[in-house]
Amino acid sequence: MELVFTCILFCKKLSPIPFALSCFVLLYHNRIFATGGLETSLHGFILLSASYHLIYCRTTNFYKIIPGILLSSLSCLNRPDGILFHILAGIYIILKFLQESKSNHTNLRFNFSLVILCITYLLPVFYYIWKLEYYGNILPNTFYAKSGGSPRLTQGLIYLWYFLKMYYGMIPILGFVLVLFFGQFENNGFIKT
Repeated sequence: MELVFTCILFCKKLSPIPFALSCFVLLYHNRIFATGGLETSLHGFILLSASYHLIYCRTTNFYKIIPGILLSSLSCLNRPDGILFHILAGIYIILKFLQESKSNHTNLRFNFSLVILCITYLLPVFYYIWKLEYYGNILPNTFYAKSGGSPRLTQGLIYLWYFLKMYYGMIPILGFVLVLFFGQFENNGFIKT
């Protein structure tokens, strides 16, 4: 169901060939572990929906970005690693606002809509404070059950090595995407070289 909704969501705005969706569907481990739990499917759906709302809003104003930030906040509430995406979404929004204010020769003003946006962005912080006070820990119990209570950085690096060994073709694609992402800001005059 998630893939059908995502395809409908992205195909209307993008090219006739949904490249990102095709990569997502063709990823071997995604097909193997797709039925392993509903949490992963929900997390993927929230990330894709938040990306759609953040990237494809026509004008950068506070009220059009709130759905993307709210979905990004929900990704933090769903899984702890959603905070990584949430931080990147915040950086993207700051850069987008600064870029637009520079191109319009205006300054960002402190107003009520900015307060709403900041509160929406900080929702996970309030949740993690409550979780720390109530449970005494930020990470869920499943983390400690899987890790045995000790940090296993080497095991994570081994998993990363296996992933890169199997999907070595994604390394240049990731580099290309990063170059395009930062090139967008450079072409619009935000980053001076």
